[in-house]
Amino acid sequence: MITSFLSIFMKFFYNLFHNYGLAILFFTIVSKIILFPVSLLVQKNSIKLVSLRPKINRIKIDYYGDDDKITELESKLYKEEKYNPFLSVIPLIIQLVILICFVQIVNNPITYISNVDSKTRDLLVAEVSEESNYQELEVLRKVKNHEINNKELEKIDLEVFNYDLSLIPVNLHNYLFPLLAALSSLIYCLYDMKKNVLQREQSTRYKIITMLISVSLSLYLGLYVPAGVALYWIFSNLLAMVVLFLLNTVMKPTKYIDYSELEKSNAELATLTVEDRSKDVIKQEKVDYKRFFKIDNKHLVIYAEDSGYYKYYRGIINYLLEHSNLIIHYITSDYSDPVLKENTEQFKAYYIGEKKLISLMMKMDSDIVLMTVPDLDKYHIKRSYVRKDIEYIFIHHGIGNYNCSCKKGSLDHFDTIFAFGKYQRKEITEGNKVYNLKRKVVDVGYPLLDEMLIEEKFKNNKTIIIAPSWQKDNIMETCIDEIINILKKNFKLIVRPHPYYVKHNKNKMKQLKDKYYNNKNVIIQDDYSTIGNILDSEILITDWSGISYEYAFITKRPVISINTPMRVLNKDYQELGIEIFELYSRDIIGKSIDLDKLNTIDKVAKDMVKNKTKYSKKIEDFFEENVYNIGTSSEVAAKYLVNSIQEKIKRRKHD
Repeated sequence: MITSFLSIFMKFFYNLFHNYGLAILFFTIVSKIILFPVSLLVQKNSIKLVSLRPKINRIKIDYYGDDDKITELESKLYKEEKYNPFLSVIPLIIQLVILICFVQIVNNPITYISNVDSKTRDLLVAEVSEESNYQELEVLRKVKNHEINNKELEKIDLEVFNYDLSLIPVNLHNYLFPLLAALSSLIYCLYDMKKNVLQREQSTRYKIITMLISVSLSLYLGLYVPAGVALYWIFSNLLAMVVLFLLNTVMKPTKYIDYSELEKSNAELATLTVEDRSKDVIKQEKVDYKRFFKIDNKHLVIYAEDSGYYKYYRGIINYLLEHSNLIIHYITSDYSDPVLKENTEQFKAYYIGEKKLISLMMKMDSDIVLMTVPDLDKYHIKRSYVRKDIEYIFIHHGIGNYNCSCKKGSLDHFDTIFAFGKYQRKEITEGNKVYNLKRKVVDVGYPLLDEMLIEEKFKNNKTIIIAPSWQKDNIMETCIDEIINILKKNFKLIVRPHPYYVKHNKNKMKQLKDKYYNNKNVIIQDDYSTIGNILDSEILITDWSGISYEYAFITKRPVISINTPMRVLNKDYQELGIEIFELYSRDIIGKSIDLDKLNTIDKVAKDMVKNKTKYSKKIEDFFEENVYNIGTSSEVAAKYLVNSIQEKIKRRKHD
């Protein structure tokens, strides 16, 4: 039915011009005119998508690695902004339908162009081979060669510049039209890359692949179908550039899109997604992956996201190495992690990147897996499909709360939680009741604090360390310059952002370093492998970072907490009915300051230096009351691991 409708235009233009080439040209023009309103709708939709890209990029940056959350928020944004991701496919479908119909028209000119009735047509077609795919074209050739007599068909001329458009180029070894079709497609693709609002934002790889497919398709059409179809394709590609020019004139993208913001967000996102691994690193990953699974009867596996997390396990690992013969398998996703150089018979380190980690965790075959990464079995890190009896243990990398700072349900699939203090035990226990869970709580303490407690005495050098968290709207994003400008006259300042902030904001870090390069009182630091000079400072300034407790409990010195927006990953945190640890402790271990009262920070800092003893006593009492096993936490954790493994071995022997 569609073919019959479109053939009306083809027949009209052929009868008007008596020129097959002009008929094809004007048929193509009409098809573009018919499609123009749809193309305009797609242009509007494409502009909307590109205008949303900065917001989409921000979602990808804020929730990097959390594909489910990114998809959820993208879908929500599309719905709010009434963007339809499938609308851009409509013109492609219509173009494909028109192309298929046009092929039918070209293949059957007697039916769709001539005035021959259907009965006569059937009689004529009966005179040619039934096996031919182009029976009507064959009839026209026989009429032209006077093998068949029909005055009406003698009027039909399918030639353009003495080239018979009913012929298939590959059969004639004539490649003019196929090459012109491919060339027109290439020209259109290059134009589209520069002028199409959506194509401009695609990756170079995507553009090249699209261009190769388009040019290849055009070449194929030109070779293996009648030349008339190739001519239509040539006209279609050339006219598509005219249509695109008109679309950009009628609806100019720059009126609706903030390209400066788009470029800025693209650059930030690029710092997260760049693959900078060398061939040697990729090779090492493959070797370590095979090496890991060659070892049977693994008892303990520890996983760390990067080198900065080793310090949370170090005390436990050292105790196990000194007091047991347990073999430790340590996996890190940081190929520059120094621990990879420390392979021994009892301590085996492996580099496994985040992507490869997915399959490794699915095939995990160890008695215990100890990790600081939450969201087990919710996103990319799954519980083992091979062994159902693995004990997954979560150890937090901070003294603060789980319930607010982690997503809802992020610890539900762990078997055991190592609690640092009373507050964390209370959270897990209450969570088990409210959500009907059976997680075991082990009163361990904080091994990292124990290590720092036995270090040498800390210096007193009138230095303030500024160590923000990496959450959205942290000190680095809201008030770092204001704080530096107020304090730099009376104190030496060391700005030490969270490693995730450094990793994801390389350009901002460089700008900050350049800005204060010549100021001796301001040091911008990005080395976070050790706690270093944090402990030598007289005061710590942070927002919601867990480092505030490490600093206060170790040095017995106060913390200034800037009241930036609190990071709440679980909107239902109040379901447990427990006051957030970070909220009530801020003014116990120091003093909190609102953003609109930052002008008081110099006075607060001076008061803290003056009243050291008062703060020290208050902090020490709070520390003693809230943290388990001070000085022996690594031993407690290690003994639990050994006992648990021994119980599993005994159980297997009995089974």
